[in-house]
Amino acid sequence: GLFTRRWDLDLADGLLNGRALVGRVKGLLRADRVEDCPVKLRILLAHDDGSARIKVVKRGSLLDAIRSSIAMQGVMRPGWFEGERFVDPTLLEKTPLPSITADHRVSGESDRLLILAAFFGYHGQARPIRGLMSRIFFFKEVLQYQVFLAHLAAVRNRPNTDVIVYSPCIHDVDTLAVE
Repeated sequence: GLFTRRWDLDLADGLLNGRALVGRVKGLLRADRVEDCPVKLRILLAHDDGSARIKVVKRGSLLDAIRSSIAMQGVMRPGWFEGERFVDPTLLEKTPLPSITADHRVSGESDRLLILAAFFGYHGQARPIRGLMSRIFFFKEVLQYQVFLAHLAAVRNRPNTDVIVYSPCIHDVDTLAVE
């Protein structure tokens, strides 16, 4: 209808279908394929089939891979990459650290690995937590934060590996924190 066209809405798998965003991203890209990027690039995707599998994309359509990597269920419809449906991998893996480092190790590449990661989550607690659901969600965030810190420590101890983490909420690790 008129309302859904105006706001790029599609309620089938998510509120947004992503066409407007993809159009803007397409105008910014300088390569059509992942393998044609001037810097080696890996994009993580999560299979949208309930299997909880992560795919590390090294080749293929750059725009399709980016579109699929930002698809958050309920918000933006899953994307299609090489005939399969994918969603945002942070639904399975809060940060890309384990999958990217494992892929680099298995590939046998000797090049230095630079990981640019974002972490959005735990930001401390200013007031006492009240209510069962609030406690459950807070506990989940704290656990994800601890897993992130463990992944970060393991990656930083790897030779030839550098990590830059952007986080608007974590202040006790080296990040590009934004208040």
